Amino acid sequence: MTSVTDSPDPAGYGENITISATVTDDSGVDTVLLEITDPASNAFNVTMTNVSSTYSYVYSDYTNGTYNYKIYANDTNNNMNSAETEDFMIYVKAIAKIETVN
Repeated sequence: MTSVTDSPDPAGYGENITISATVTDDSGVDTVLLEITDPASNAFNVTMTNVSSTYSYVYSDYTNGTYNYKIYANDTNNNMNSAETEDFMIYVKAIAKIETVN
């Protein structure tokens, strides 16, 4: 597993974050899973999409904070491997300006 990336980082409101990694195996890759832990410590898993050995997932929740993620790969011989835990940040800041027009 190489080239683990997340972009953009940090992200603002309305910006989706694409998490990707290049995953190859001599016996063949069976499944690549992404585990994301949100700022409230809630974790969930999703299956990543494969396009020419680059597996990706687009994250589109816009809650402020730092998210941790880890990618797991399973080959066709049922061997498991994982990447280091990574993180990305989402910053949502809205400012309202109210004016009285005469």
